[in-house]
Amino acid sequence: MRWHATKPENEETLARVYRDQASRLYWLAFLITEDRTLSVEAVIEVLDRKDSANPFFEDWMATWAKKLVIAQALGAVHVEMQASMLRIGLCHAERSPAQDRVPLLIWNLDSNAPTLQLERVLLGIDLFPRCALLLLVFEKLSVDDVAILLQADKKLVLEAKAVGLVAFVHNLSRCCV
Repeated sequence: MRWHATKPENEETLARVYRDQASRLYWLAFLITEDRTLSVEAVIEVLDRKDSANPFFEDWMATWAKKLVIAQALGAVHVEMQASMLRIGLCHAERSPAQDRVPLLIWNLDSNAPTLQLERVLLGIDLFPRCALLLLVFEKLSVDDVAILLQADKKLVLEAKAVGLVAFVHNLSRCCV
């Protein structure tokens, strides 16, 4: 069954889901694009959709909105993403096993770290590994979903996550010492 925008309560539910998520979605888009204008455009593009939701599917809609914003933001940096993927692919053969040893980080974007400090740490990471790290570790998306969103194979996504973790820890240690 398909839901249509004819029921005011459905439209209100969707509007509430998007409104409650808008600032978080904007920040996620900014961490992907590094561009405030592109981030706002990505969120607005998703918020302007004429979809509606059944209140039963409210959590699903919040997750779906996040994925739509991620896809929109990634589309805005497609060329840069392709270049970053090539850099990760070329570096893969030169990595040593010691570079994969990173302390386990269990943290999400809602942590208590100051936002600007966390932005500096994350934006200091090359685009592809930053996106792999954001989506896999911080947003807790599946490897399959991230591979689809990043248009990369799962092995390369996992390699990018490892590179992103190493860079994250390195940047964090420089920023917070």
